[in-house]
Amino acid sequence: MFETRKRYIFRNFVVALAKKRQLIKDKNKKTNRMNIETSLVQSVVEAIKNLYGADFSAEKIQLQKTRKEFEGDYTVVVFPFLALSKKRPEETAQEIGEYLKNNVSANSSFNVVKGFLNLAISPSYWVNLLDEIKKKKKW
Repeated sequence: MFETRKRYIFRNFVVALAKKRQLIKDKNKKTNRMNIETSLVQSVVEAIKNLYGADFSAEKIQLQKTRKEFEGDYTVVVFPFLALSKKRPEETAQEIGEYLKNNVSANSSFNVVKGFLNLAISPSYWVNLLDEIKKKKKW
């Protein structure tokens, strides 16, 4: 329980730093760093393409912060993928979660709750992100 709370606080701290970093623009007024949400969405698109052989628009993927009562950092809503997988929500979420766990270094674990795939971001990802932010001179 304490470890989960500590991880939750740390995650929110890093996300707040990342959001602040995202507000700082380069000379062309464009952000040049891909954030974790964008990376996860692109990984889900890749998973759908590899698992079900279908192209799926990144805009249609619903990614949100995981609710406090569940384990994980981000949640992917799996229901839009059921027509492609032709399987139950739990099976589809399990397959996508396995793919992400095996192919995405930022994802350390996952769990499935009905039609929702809860993803846990690895602590090493957050540490690397903090190191990257620390190295930037304009932080």
